[in-house]
Amino acid sequence: MQDESDRSERRHAPPDPAEITAALAAEDPTRRREAIDAFGRLVRSDVDSAAEHAGAVARQLDDESRVVARGAAEVLVPVADEHPDTLLGELDRVVALLAADTVDLSVAGARLLSPLGVDRPQAVARHTDRLLEILIDDAVPKPEAAVPESVDRVGTRQMVRSVQQESLKRRRYVRQTIANVIVAAAESDPTSIDDVAGLEALLDDPDPGVVGPALDALGNIAQADADRTRQTLDSVLACVEHENTQVRARAVRTLGYMGAESAVQTLERVAVEDDEEAVRELAAETATFLSGE
Repeated sequence: MQDESDRSERRHAPPDPAEITAALAAEDPTRRREAIDAFGRLVRSDVDSAAEHAGAVARQLDDESRVVARGAAEVLVPVADEHPDTLLGELDRVVALLAADTVDLSVAGARLLSPLGVDRPQAVARHTDRLLEILIDDAVPKPEAAVPESVDRVGTRQMVRSVQQESLKRRRYVRQTIANVIVAAAESDPTSIDDVAGLEALLDDPDPGVVGPALDALGNIAQADADRTRQTLDSVLACVEHENTQVRARAVRTLGYMGAESAVQTLERVAVEDDEEAVRELAAETATFLSGE
């Protein structure tokens, strides 16, 4: 009976961090995956204790096994939520996940980046230009992307369409997460973004969830140094005609931060013609501010 009691205690005892660390160094990816699962149990039982050993797991974010890398990212999310400082030394690996060639890995990276961007934007700031590159290089196709002609059965085509839509939704989540982290970094340190032209390029993005944050980031830069954003004036002006209400409002606000006196006439027109009262009011206030009245 004593032996059974001992075995039961071992089964229910928290995983040993030393054993987890040793298993993470194993050549067999199955053992590494088992170590990740064990760390996940440790996180669920005591996230504070798990945080002390998170570094070893974070180093698996670039594991050659995609299953191990994704698993590492997923179990680290609660740690990042509670103890973001423990992962700051692995930001290079987190950012690299976002550019992965599989959606699962990039989603895992986005889930890990999000709390770090919110809680430690200054630390993320040095990665903003790389994050911009990822957004620009990974333009999301339009939802109506055609199902391959080789798929001729109706049921199969519907299934393929469903998979495409789910993949598109997940990629949008990743890109919108990156865009919002860039805004947080730019707010924390406007000088962290060297590639202002890259931000301007995002104003043509098909996703309003990317365009809006790009405008906000330009606004943050303009508040610190309006001259750095002068080259983007025409592109920002074009956004006041955007079909998305939030994008139009953000464009108007950004023009105010830019001190764009040449935009007054356009803003006065928007103040009369825009379909949304909130945009009209903001445009009128901004035009008045810029004209010095």
